[in-house]
Amino acid sequence: MPEQSLTERYMREDRKNMRGSARAFLDEWLAAMETQLHSWRTQHLPEDFPFDFTLTSLDALEVEILTRFPTVEEFAAQEPDDFVDGAVRYYGETIIKNMPGRWSYQDIPDWEDSFNRVPMILSNTPQEFLDSVIPRLVIKLLVQEREAGTLRESALIIQDAVDEAGDYEI
Repeated sequence: MPEQSLTERYMREDRKNMRGSARAFLDEWLAAMETQLHSWRTQHLPEDFPFDFTLTSLDALEVEILTRFPTVEEFAAQEPDDFVDGAVRYYGETIIKNMPGRWSYQDIPDWEDSFNRVPMILSNTPQEFLDSVIPRLVIKLLVQEREAGTLRESALIIQDAVDEAGDYEI
């Protein structure tokens, strides 16, 4: 099955289990993606940034993030931040363009968890193989640990889930 069709199929299934507020957020988030990325690129990135959504561009993104946030405390103090929002979007779109995955969001009242009320990438896999990447948390981890390759390595979680699922269908 072509990947776009599979992504749409999984997203339809996701939407059945989402609260209305989560569907509304995700719809707005996705509708603004192109505009927000364009704005982020022109306002926050150097002209020579390789804005091509390749996995190698994540290395350049790491440099930009680490330059902007010397400490995790400075990262936390800037939230919410247009730069971080753009980095989350770019990182997530890079994963999706290179691996079978999709954006998701959940909004569960009275539930304090790192998976709640943040955009995330889910693997295009059946539930028993499902894995996720939360771009904002990976970026925070990068700032905290300052380890080159964090973005690229974390993105591979999605591909690993797909590989583990093999030909298993939804």
